[in-house]
Amino acid sequence: MKDQTLWEKIDQCEFDQPRAEYSFSVRLASENYWTDDFTKKAILEYKKFMYLAAVYDAMVSPSAIVDVVWHQHLIFTQSYQEFCSLLGKQIQHIPSTHNKEDAEKFIRAKERTKKFYLDEFGAQPSAIWEYEDMYASLQLPKAKYKLRSFVIVGLLAVILLAVPFYFLLRPIYMQLGNPGFVWVYFVGGIFIFLLMEWFNKGHLRKLTQAFPKDSFIHHLHPYELIYLKNQNLENIVHAATNEAVLVGAIGFQNKQSFELKHPEYAKSPIQWQVSRICEEQKSKFYHETFHRLLRKPMIRNFGSSMNALMKYFNKSKAFHRLFGLNFLILACWFLLGFTRIMTGMMRDKPVFIITVICILFGIFSIIYLYSLTKKFGKSTLPEIYKHKILTKSTGDEAWKWQYCYGRQEALNMLFLPAVLYVVKSQRSDSDSSSTSSCGTSDSSCGSSCSSCGGCGGGD
Repeated sequence: MKDQTLWEKIDQCEFDQPRAEYSFSVRLASENYWTDDFTKKAILEYKKFMYLAAVYDAMVSPSAIVDVVWHQHLIFTQSYQEFCSLLGKQIQHIPSTHNKEDAEKFIRAKERTKKFYLDEFGAQPSAIWEYEDMYASLQLPKAKYKLRSFVIVGLLAVILLAVPFYFLLRPIYMQLGNPGFVWVYFVGGIFIFLLMEWFNKGHLRKLTQAFPKDSFIHHLHPYELIYLKNQNLENIVHAATNEAVLVGAIGFQNKQSFELKHPEYAKSPIQWQVSRICEEQKSKFYHETFHRLLRKPMIRNFGSSMNALMKYFNKSKAFHRLFGLNFLILACWFLLGFTRIMTGMMRDKPVFIITVICILFGIFSIIYLYSLTKKFGKSTLPEIYKHKILTKSTGDEAWKWQYCYGRQEALNMLFLPAVLYVVKSQRSDSDSSSTSSCGTSDSSCGSSCSSCGGCGGGD
């Protein structure tokens, strides 16, 4: 390494100092829907890039993701100026004009950056340097049509196919009597749901396990998986508060109230956020702290990044094909029952039982298809973490994973009564559902600015 001392200073430089509710890393994650781990890695790669810009006189070029971090840092002008002072250079950001004469210059800069990086740090992490955004590392091509459009077209197709199905199946149905058909249709419907559940579970697991090992999906924070599994922020708040209790930053006096003990013990940003609210709040009742924490950007980021992940996955071709197959099977079975009803009505036969079964099948089909859009986050990914990724999980993070999988005993025993009190209050509150939203998400899923050509060195 050309300048080991400089790199150590850069590596130790903290962009979130002084701590704030909407600090550099929190804002970076919030605006790009990045996970906690990916945000940290992106900042680290930005530091490495700026080190290269400082120690080499030739022009170097960032990746799209590193460029996003750079743009963010430029907004924090004081922090950026202090960082440039540390580098010993005023690093200038040179945007690309997309002129043909500039193209070759930026291509050479990109190749040069890769060589410098290899000499200083080894191979570039592909998840940061080879993709336009965090979600692209999953390598899931986007479907051409929205899922909502597919459902609407599918329902119209079911309506239009009802008449052809009737004329096609009428001769066969006239030969079939009841109650044999009703029993076959009822049992067959149950079998179809069981078979699809088995198939969907295996197919989603196969899709998830095929994600590149260096993608962000294999490095989720426990709180992010807690949100995926439970689809609410409440459990994250309980876990974050319990974390502050475990380190001794705060303590609980009884099942509802707490006291601030040693705020200096709060090391992580989440512990600091809990301690800060406890310090500011006049009332020391946990249910009030709970509602304040729900609104904090640091907490909401865990939910927004996971919501963006679910949207990205559900918009992929792979999921659309799976959803389409399920929709086709359920629609065909529904049409078989509906045609039977039409045939019976035309012949003045009793159709009450088959009508009830067909209606119930249609309702359960809608519920099942909706649950399929949640299945990747609520069950597939948590199961893979539990059986594949967390098999060797130990240390300070272990209790968070235990809490993720529903083990209330993972919480501090002094804190548990306060959690149960809040849970009971939430269930009795008619507006409790409004507190489970995770904030606004965007279909762009972490878009980055691609207009940056590179760094032109320093003054």
